[in-house]
Parts: sequence; structure tokens; C-alpha cells
Amino acid sequence: MTRLNEIEQERSGLLRQLDALGAEKHKLLMEKHNVRVGMLVEHAGKVYKVTAMRDHTWNDQQPWLYGSLRLKDGTFGKQERTIFTPWREIL
Repeated sequence: MTRLNEIEQERSGLLRQLDALGAEKHKLLMEKHNVRVGMLVEHAGKVYKVTAMRDHTWNDQQPWLYGSLRLKDGTFGKQERTIFTPWREIL
């Protein structure tokens, strides 16, 4: 086996470990901030239904979320928007 093949195998293993760590970080952030897909949050006076969460946080604040805006008829739109901090959960 050539040195190039050894390096490529080592790189592949490290990338798998990095992916696993990223998934664990995402899960821990969701648990820490009690974020669930489908929950309702309020931001800037508007109500959103959470569709995803971004791993981006700033100074250990709440994570950025993605969500669909509630329309005037009470349904939620299809366009996914970024919900920056601060946001609060609606019960």
C-alpha cells in the first residue's frame, strides 16, 4: 500500500469521526435549548413553526432556527425563514 492510500484511509476515518461529533453537538444543543421540530416560537412579534435548527450560536446564546411563518389564515407558509435570536417558545 502506498503512502497516498494510507493518508486517504486516515483522512476518511477522521472525517467520519468529525461527522459523528457534529451530530452529537447538534443533538446536545437541541436538548440544551429544548428545541423540537414542529414547536411554535415567537420572534419579532411573528409566530413561526420550527422546521430545523442551525448549529450556529453566538456567545452561548440560543441557536438560530429555521421555520415557517404563520399566515393570516392561521396556516403556515412553505417558505423556510431564518429565526435569529432572541426567540421564545409558545406553549
